[in-house]
Amino acid sequence: MAYEVTWRVKDRVALVRPFQLAFARSEYRELATKQLVDKFIKDVSLYPVEWPTSADPPVNDEWQF
Repeated sequence: MAYEVTWRVKDRVALVRPFQLAFARSEYRELATKQLVDKFIKDVSLYPVEWPTSADPPVNDEWQF
């Protein structure tokens, strides 16, 4: 039996804030923040659907940009 898993960010504010701080002095702060958040969400959605139900131990992955 296959299940469709939808990955989503629970706390978007906590995700957005570090990006805003990283680009605080840039005139493109809002644009850069939006692009990085969109890229993060897209990358997370690419995880295989069996990942949360896998018998393998959890992996501590890091997302880098």
